[in-house]
Amino acid sequence: MLPKVFFIGFNKTATCAFHQFFLANHYNSFHWRNDTDYLAKKIVSNYAMNLDLLSGIDQYDVYSDFNYCENNEYIEANEYYRELDEDYPHSYFIMQYRPLDDWILSRLNHVKNGKKDYIIRVQKSLDLPNIDMVLDMWEEQWKVAHAEIAKYFKGYNKFLQFNVAEESIDKIVHFLREDYELDPKYFKRVNVSNEKTIK
Repeated sequence: MLPKVFFIGFNKTATCAFHQFFLANHYNSFHWRNDTDYLAKKIVSNYAMNLDLLSGIDQYDVYSDFNYCENNEYIEANEYYRELDEDYPHSYFIMQYRPLDDWILSRLNHVKNGKKDYIIRVQKSLDLPNIDMVLDMWEEQWKVAHAEIAKYFKGYNKFLQFNVAEESIDKIVHFLREDYELDPKYFKRVNVSNEKTIK
């Protein structure tokens, strides 16, 4: 069985592109949701029931976009990286990211059903009085996640930090080469707005 690959950065960091890339290379990939489950909600539910975090969805090789913001509920399930590491030892963890300001802009530009209302949906889900509080929260989440994830995985040779605004897909191909045969020609940019994106 292949070791799993977890893209544990936040959404709006080329997760759709990575998902399509692995599919094109003939690997099973779970991005955000499948036909029956949202990745973030499934992880939270399994954690509450003291199950392995991927119970019911463990047939995939690659997992990305651990965010959920629907029906007045907001989840950032990438915060369960420690539990994923415990439940699935020897897995690969990739902290993909954009520079902070670019990432926030990308979230502000996120379109669903023709609307750029992601920040409003987050505000309502968390019952915050204004969107400035959402922006402050996102900045803090970005800084804390980067510091704590890097600290937790320090010295682990299957952890990679990857700047999607500056670095080439070749870096990920090389990082996973012992277990995954990946052809970089299949990497395509998808869901691109005005922000900088992966080469």
